[in-house]
Amino acid sequence: MLSVFHVCAADDASVPHAASADPLDEAISHLVDDRSRGAETARLRALIALLAHQAQERPANRHSIEKLADAVHQDRLLKYDSVKRQIGEMKALDHVPPDRGSILKAVRGTRKLRARQAVLSELAVVGDELRTVPITSVQFTPRNLVSKVTGKVQVKRKPREMASMIDPRRWHLYNPVFRSSYRTAVARNGAVEFDERSVPRKAAQGDGDGRSWSGGLYEDVSWQMNSATTGRFRNLLNIGFSAGQQRVQATYSLNRCLASQLWCVERPGGIDVDGGTWTAQDVGGGWTELRLVKELRFTDATPRDA
Repeated sequence: MLSVFHVCAADDASVPHAASADPLDEAISHLVDDRSRGAETARLRALIALLAHQAQERPANRHSIEKLADAVHQDRLLKYDSVKRQIGEMKALDHVPPDRGSILKAVRGTRKLRARQAVLSELAVVGDELRTVPITSVQFTPRNLVSKVTGKVQVKRKPREMASMIDPRRWHLYNPVFRSSYRTAVARNGAVEFDERSVPRKAAQGDGDGRSWSGGLYEDVSWQMNSATTGRFRNLLNIGFSAGQQRVQATYSLNRCLASQLWCVERPGGIDVDGGTWTAQDVGGGWTELRLVKELRFTDATPRDA
């Protein structure tokens, strides 16, 4: 990873370069051959960093980065097969004699089955043939303090097959950082309805069937380190979701941030920019390009004198 860092920072004169760093091709060979715990994550992080800095545009790096991309692809395929096998094992619980032990195991297994089915649905996209390696870039604008993330990849799928994944009402099924995401209930005056715990009420229109809609969405997003929550944000978003045969797109913008938590500090608000698009566009030949654009800005929390 040190070698990857120095390749990515090669054009930044302010970053010191370590003479001890391995050449990139040797570093990537070590990453590809690594079978220790966490190696898959290290390979993915290295690939994202290299692509974000367009390191593959340098001829000397291209072969090594393609080798790393192949390794990352194999990691995803192995995980796909593993999750698929585990789902089969969980479904086999339906045929276990209903003694007390098996019933308790089945109850616990139902939760795991749902989680694994969600993971499998996501990995099924990567399980198909990829035309391009996923490319991600991050841009920070000092003038307005907005961070912009873009990502794209082409997969052997039709846009309509991606509709249920892109539908914001189902984001929580495909991304583990979402505790929940659902369409909010609206009163006659147009205001969002809240329950006695100050949580937005869920609309009666269902959990998302991939058909076009527009309205409000409540999302509860959190990040964890081991068992500790390091960050959590509860937001109301404005949603426009359109699902056609050639193009499926979700457009979202921040209505308001209800509350945020960073480590043990909780406060109202916390984000004042959160918007973007998630698009599946037919590019011909049975291929679809998935493109994600997200802009984000955290609210200034600097203590100030009145």
